[in-house]
Amino acid sequence: KDKDKNDPASKIELLGKAAGKFPAGQWHTLLVEVQGSKVTVQADNGEKILAQVPAFDVEKTGYRFVTRGSSLLIDDLMIWQGK
Repeated sequence: KDKDKNDPASKIELLGKAAGKFPAGQWHTLLVEVQGSKVTVQADNGEKILAQVPAFDVEKTGYRFVTRGSSLLIDDLMIWQGK
């Protein structure tokens, strides 16, 4: 979770971490689902992370991918809204 730009005392928070391996140079399929205050991430290697933060339950104006390493390649990105 990013720090609050309006609160100088706030800090970045790690909300989940996958224990599995994601070797560099290999493609993986991720499913990211956002429902109100809950975010679930599932990977094709069986890893699953769930984070729930009340502050997430707001209208989203955009998304971004934060990663370690020098680069991230994204292919076949699909975004849809459930009803």
